[in-house]
Amino acid sequence: MRISLNTTNKIKLSLDVITFVSTLVLLSPPITGIPIHEWLGLAVIIPLLVHLLINWGWLSSTTRRFFGRLPGQTRINYLLNWALFILMTAEGFTGVMISKVVLPMFGLSASHVYIYKYLHIILADSLLIVFGLHLAMHWRWILTVIKKNILAPFFGQPKSVYHASATTHSSINAE
Repeated sequence: MRISLNTTNKIKLSLDVITFVSTLVLLSPPITGIPIHEWLGLAVIIPLLVHLLINWGWLSSTTRRFFGRLPGQTRINYLLNWALFILMTAEGFTGVMISKVVLPMFGLSASHVYIYKYLHIILADSLLIVFGLHLAMHWRWILTVIKKNILAPFFGQPKSVYHASATTHSSINAE
């Protein structure tokens, strides 16, 4: 089954919203409590992996062309994505190492090495900064997808004289 660009964008936006909201909730363990913090931290892996799979084509082609001809913004976006992946992986690892709820359920005990807790806090702060930069780089795409897929069905597409007169058979097939 082939997924249309419109459906793919809806899936990407949904995954991004889930990840964003989860990240905000994860930044407040005193408010949510440690059990929710730990289980949500593990659960957020799922939308992240799906996001990576959906964008695998871009990731692989950009990796192959990274040292060749590539726009600067694409190169920065690629590096930000790697930074996010590394930070999230390290954040998850340190979280598991200091787990007070998940590990004991499996008969394991958390590490009492203070460096893991310290790193977990530092990584969370770093992740927030890189996540913000990632969000800023994709802001136009986010707004466009929201306008086309969420707002347009309720308010309709704005009528454009150019769009109505310039639509041809070939431009319809190209979409």
